[in-house]
Amino acid sequence: IERMILAGHSMGGYLSVAYCERYPERVERLILISPVGVPVETKEITASRTSTGGVQVRRWIFGSLFHLGWTPCSALRMMPYSMGHSYFESWAESHLGPETPSDEKNAVADYLFYNCLMPGSGEYCVQRLLNLYAYAKEPTMHRIPRLNVSHVSFLYGTDDWMDSKWALNVQRLCEQQQQSSSGKKVGPEVQVFKITNAGHMLLMENWKDFNTAMIVSAGGRQSLPRNTIIPDCLV
Repeated sequence: IERMILAGHSMGGYLSVAYCERYPERVERLILISPVGVPVETKEITASRTSTGGVQVRRWIFGSLFHLGWTPCSALRMMPYSMGHSYFESWAESHLGPETPSDEKNAVADYLFYNCLMPGSGEYCVQRLLNLYAYAKEPTMHRIPRLNVSHVSFLYGTDDWMDSKWALNVQRLCEQQQQSSSGKKVGPEVQVFKITNAGHMLLMENWKDFNTAMIVSAGGRQSLPRNTIIPDCLV
């Protein structure tokens, strides 16, 4: 494939930005699905971690485990088999909705559980790339406007723990950059979509609206039926 439409979810979104920086000639469009690492960690955010009481203790424990290289999958590998599998069964039941057949929910639960149960590999890059609470060591908010790619789309769930306001900040930076360029095309055009009734795993929690937003983000709006409802595009 000479040029592709590159999409990445969560940490994959962060790595996709890095790929575009290194190989811009290979990427036609970039789609970031609830990506990690967009926001800049401000002094106020850092200071909020110094709260007192039980919250401070929990944050100290979490921070210590994080710096020791622990990941969520590390914790799961320490659990009894039945407890770990039960967690993913509960997750699938609550996130995939009543319209999803039970055999599909079971297949998703098995897939997630056995992937986490296997010996770790890529998960150990987290501490190299991110600070505590998923703030990137090199945030992408000011890197994306410098990408040599024509279009960047962000997709978030309405109940996402990733905040879409940072994508809107990227969009504003790109627009300001374009306005100050004396008509010359610089930086990407940015769209931000919100998928209803979905969180961070929007590709599973509302796959119909997610698929529609993906088609639009890939430049295929004209291929959709006329009566297709397009997910909200934030401005």
